[in-house]
Amino acid sequence: MRVGDATSIPAAPDAETNYWPEFANTALKSEFGMLSGAFDISDHWTAYAAFGGNHSDESGDYGQPILSRPDSTGYRVGDATVSRLTVVRESQAYTGQADVRGHFDTGPIRHDVNLGYSGYYQRADSAYSYSGSVDTNLYQPATIDSLPTTGSAGDLSDPNVISRTHANGWALSDTAGFFDDRVRVTVGARYQSLSIRNYDYNDAGQVSGEPITGHRVSPVYGVVYKPTAWLSLYANHIEALQPGDTAPATAQNPGQTLGIVHARQNEVGAKLDFGRIGGSLAAYEIKKPNAYLDPNTRQYGYFGEQRNRGLELNIHGQPTRRLKLLASATYVDPELTQTPGDRFNGNDAVGVPNYRLALSGEWQLPSAPHWHANARVIRTGSQYADQANDLKVDAWTRVDLGLRYNMPWGDEGRQVVWRANVKNVANSDYWSSVRRIASTNYLTQGDPRTFKLSATFHFD
Repeated sequence: MRVGDATSIPAAPDAETNYWPEFANTALKSEFGMLSGAFDISDHWTAYAAFGGNHSDESGDYGQPILSRPDSTGYRVGDATVSRLTVVRESQAYTGQADVRGHFDTGPIRHDVNLGYSGYYQRADSAYSYSGSVDTNLYQPATIDSLPTTGSAGDLSDPNVISRTHANGWALSDTAGFFDDRVRVTVGARYQSLSIRNYDYNDAGQVSGEPITGHRVSPVYGVVYKPTAWLSLYANHIEALQPGDTAPATAQNPGQTLGIVHARQNEVGAKLDFGRIGGSLAAYEIKKPNAYLDPNTRQYGYFGEQRNRGLELNIHGQPTRRLKLLASATYVDPELTQTPGDRFNGNDAVGVPNYRLALSGEWQLPSAPHWHANARVIRTGSQYADQANDLKVDAWTRVDLGLRYNMPWGDEGRQVVWRANVKNVANSDYWSSVRRIASTNYLTQGDPRTFKLSATFHFD
């Protein structure tokens, strides 16, 4: 569901209501393979390598509703428009990794060293067509069997290549242990290079825009201190490069990939382990550029920064022999800074709830030792659906229940693990999240009450 020009977020419709049009459908196919291996060079050194590939095909007619403005003529709550987007896409990706790991001592100091290389290549071929829009409503969806094509790009029967991405990286790190490993210090560096080429949908092999390239040497460092056997204190810093967003069709620079994104993360925390009970507490900060569509120039680019500062608490324990518990709490302040004209400075970033609470447990039934009952409660705070913070999605709570049965199978301790789970037991209707993609904000509705049954066979 696209937010569109809405000035308020309507309540989520009944989870059993399908507000997508009748023509909507999709077919996805994915094939992948991976090969990995390790070789012990000596007692202290090991070489490791892995290679994998993926091929995926997508073919679909999509009809995602777009919320309408309440001031439109004859407006009803839940009014929206819908159009057809037909997409054919084929993607091939290959990735490889090689590492040499080992350790040695320099006097009383132990060194764990890692030297590694990673490479990635992806090619995407695609074409699409689209229609004009018609009216519908979230609560009373219109019957829309088909919509005529009004425009297209590329050949749906034989799509052209639209992008190629190459990434390479080298990493070297040394973790030094002092005072019988009570203090461990990691120092390292990572070199990353990234290249992205976009191509014209209609002209095979014709480069669209300038190639986007970037490279950077990023530091990696951290320290762990164990004052006691049950307490660890740590701090670390890491950086990374990744492909930028793509400008939307409504921008002055449509389809342009916005270069390379440089993200940075700092974290400090503590971990406790008393055997039957343990936990962790961490404080972190993540900084990355913020993508924005300038309403005056219609230029889509990186203007300002998104700075997430948060606290995360995790507790796990086994208070009795039959009962296991896991609890977590997260608080995040997703602040926008350095925005053009200070327009959104201090606002929350789109789609980041300020808090998330979760409590889960598993209980072994006394009279049936192979049976385990489990439950989980999740509470997620409200989140904004636009950078101006005028639109907000309400907080929500979900309860899940399940059973697990460990069925003995054959000899030598083999077993089949059966799982029966019910997600969203109360069948609550809610918007579960907001995503921001290329300046467009999307609502995702939570799943209705869903029953799942699975079996896992253990042969060893």
